[in-house]
Amino acid sequence: MTESLVCLTSNFGVYLLKNLITPLDMELARRDVRDQMDARFSPAFCDRVREFISFGQLDLPSRQLVAKSMLDQEIALQRANMGSPIFFGQDVVSYVARIGFRGGDGARYMRSTVQTQIREALRLVPIPCPERIVLTPRNNSIVIV
Repeated sequence: MTESLVCLTSNFGVYLLKNLITPLDMELARRDVRDQMDARFSPAFCDRVREFISFGQLDLPSRQLVAKSMLDQEIALQRANMGSPIFFGQDVVSYVARIGFRGGDGARYMRSTVQTQIREALRLVPIPCPERIVLTPRNNSIVIV
């Protein structure tokens, strides 16, 4: 017999889980989320969900870790495409963590923010590429310095 564990993530009911103070608040909100799931999804699907784990909103240090990870991935991809080293500092990480986060969307919006901002900045790199590309935030966008 083969057993599997499937983890699903969702922002379903996120509005119910905001600003909770006590464990009782959390328990009541979780029941509300379950009731809404039962109303929205088929009984066959809901019967297969064994456990719910609720997380609070990401705090700033957590958002910065996510932003750094996403920036590292995007920069590695662009570095391979361009053949030039690309550098960014904590100022870029903080900028992305601030503008790339929308509470109800978790960190999902951050990935598109990273891709859009980095690709837009690198679109302006002259050809042939410089030996070193440094990125920084300026006037609500990421630019090359």
